[in-house]
Amino acid sequence: MIGLGIAFTVFNGLRVFFYVPQFLILIKQKHTLDSHSLFTWFSWIFANATVAIYFVQLAGWDEKALLNIANSFMCLIGFSIILYKRKKYKGIHESGISELMDENQRLKDELNKLMNDDKTDQP
Repeated sequence: MIGLGIAFTVFNGLRVFFYVPQFLILIKQKHTLDSHSLFTWFSWIFANATVAIYFVQLAGWDEKALLNIANSFMCLIGFSIILYKRKKYKGIHESGISELMDENQRLKDELNKLMNDDKTDQP
């Protein structure tokens, strides 16, 4: 049982740091991060928090409870980055689509005009 406790502590301790590369990727991206599920990050926040509460009830504030609080906090950071990016880039994303649609319509109109001009040039 001691080996399992050590493994839990080591891997959950490392997991706190394993979030950092994902955060850097999220921060570098210049869009709304729609492919990232807020619900999933939200569930991880509360899953880690409830495990921490469970450990507190079993053994008080030991390293297992603290590690789960730390993991819950890291999930909160991930959730917050995604939420911030969605709010920040929402207008840009929508206006970008609008601009593309306008350009697409302009090109269609120009193509139709060229096709009609070709028809009138023929004898």
